[in-house]
Amino acid sequence: MLTASDREVGSLARLLLLVAVLGATLLAASSRFPALILGLTLVFGSLNSARRRAILRALPPVLMISVITTAWHLLFGRRIGVEVVSWGILSIDAAGIADALYYSLRVALFVIATAVVTAGMPPGAFGETIAQLLWPLRRVSPFFGDLILTLRLSLRFVPILAREYESIRDAQRLRGVGNQRSWWRRLVDIRYLLLPVFLSALNRADRVTVAVEARGYDPVRQTLFIRQPWKAADTAAVVSGVVLLAVLWWSVERGGVWPA
Repeated sequence: MLTASDREVGSLARLLLLVAVLGATLLAASSRFPALILGLTLVFGSLNSARRRAILRALPPVLMISVITTAWHLLFGRRIGVEVVSWGILSIDAAGIADALYYSLRVALFVIATAVVTAGMPPGAFGETIAQLLWPLRRVSPFFGDLILTLRLSLRFVPILAREYESIRDAQRLRGVGNQRSWWRRLVDIRYLLLPVFLSALNRADRVTVAVEARGYDPVRQTLFIRQPWKAADTAAVVSGVVLLAVLWWSVERGGVWPA
């Protein structure tokens, strides 16, 4: 009899599905496929409360990056001679609008899909999952062993740095830094917050480096703290997800089912 844990898709399978989604999106030549997958991702994420919260947390960086990407392509993108807006020295070309939509959808999909896949997954477990995915490569070259260790440590210390950021921010607010109403003044005061966080991260990195070297670190002989078992539910999820992605990609990009 299958238990609830046997029916749940593991983190390794979720990571493989994320890689498949990102790979198919990079191969897409139009904006239709990223828009379709982004819509399906939002619908899937809305079915679970943890995924909904992850999507809401991902929206501010998505909007900020999308605005920057859109402005860049509208102002400095390629030109084909079809002006849509012309106002003095400001000229927006149709190719710039198409490129802005194309790259903004890609960025939004990458961030939101990652947030949905990793929702409810501890940063340490996510780092161990990436390490397990790259594990066979450590015997090819010591570089991959060092890369695995770097990813594991980086993801494991993300929540610690986030707590330090919050404690430093609260301490500075008690001293009147960051309480100004002017948004420009708040933006300038960020330097008082980023510098202590950066120095704290450097100090922690030095301590971790000394600890790793003292324990005789070997990039080839390192072991996994958590090894995710591969279950039948993982196989079903990966196979069905890849088949669905392939069908949608072919229908949109090559099959001519959806008009341009």
